[in-house]
Parts: sequence; structure tokens; C-alpha cells
Amino acid sequence: MKRILAALAMALLAGAAFGQAKPGTGPGCPPTGCPMDFNSTIGLWSNGQWGGTVERPANLNEPVGLWRTIDDKTNKPKGVVMIVKRNGEYFGSIQAKLVDDPRHICPICPGDRKDAEIIGMEVIRHGRASKKGPTIYDGRVLDPEEGKEYSGYLTMLDGGTKLKMSGCVLFGLICRSQVWERLDSMPPEAHL
Repeated sequence: MKRILAALAMALLAGAAFGQAKPGTGPGCPPTGCPMDFNSTIGLWSNGQWGGTVERPANLNEPVGLWRTIDDKTNKPKGVVMIVKRNGEYFGSIQAKLVDDPRHICPICPGDRKDAEIIGMEVIRHGRASKKGPTIYDGRVLDPEEGKEYSGYLTMLDGGTKLKMSGCVLFGLICRSQVWERLDSMPPEAHL
């Protein structure tokens, strides 16, 4: 019973941390708010600080979890993204930066993300299982550095320990990819 209550408390805290405390927030949310699937509740926030470990999903071939992003140009860790599942779709938001970056908002991002805080910003939206295979997901991805949104493909690799994130244009003819690493907890060097 204590375990169930603790999981319920984590669900409420994680919902607030991902902008779901108010009804109707987030893209595609009904007026009653966006419910999170139970498997999406994988973090614990306290006073705006990360304070817990990540519970791995039962199916590691799903992208749900905490990911260290690796820059495709420098091949160095750049940030931490949390991917959750809401209403059967995957959404990912920036949880921390792993590099010293003075930018706190995105003045060049499109739509509802223009001038939004980078920490907490959704960079993956509407991810769904692809017809291309059981470990591939299609959706939309945002590059906050360029302020551009692309067709996105998430491909699970190495038994779910890595994720290949691709952003493409021209119907997938031109793509840029990064390979992200699954995390069990927030790295100590994270800038929250």
C-alpha cells in the first residue's frame, strides 16, 4: 500500500513538473487536462529540483524515460530530455542542460514555444509507433538552436539503452541524427 501511495504522489508531482498541473495544458489536451499513462511517471521533483531516480519502463523498446542527448556536431553530451507517454503519444521535454549555455529562452522557436523557457520546453511532440518497425516512432521534433521543427523519427537501439533521434526534411530525404543514452538518474553536471 505504501508503494502505491508513493507512486501516486510521484504521479502528481511529475504531472506538475511537466506542465500538466492545470487542466487543458499541452498540445492536444482535453479541457480536463492531459492524463499521463502510469508508465510515464518516472521522476520526482521537489521545490523545482530533481530528486530521484528513474524507474525504467517495462518495455525498453519504448522511448519513455530520461535521456542524455549527444550533440551530432561535437559528439559531446548536451542536455537531458524526459520522454513521457500521454494519450498514447510520446512527448519529450528538456529537463536540463549539460553545457554552460547563457540562453534561457528560445526567441526563434515557432508557435507556442516562441520566447518560452528552454528548460521544460517540449522538443518531441506527437510521437507514435511507426509502420516501419516495432522499435521506430514517428513524430515532430524541434531544434531549439535553429528554431526549426522537423519530421522526427525515434529508433530504439541496443535493447533500449540508446535512442537514435532523427530530424528530417523533404519527406525524409535529408536527415540529421543524434544517438541519445538512457539514464537512470539526473547527471550531477546538469544545469537545471
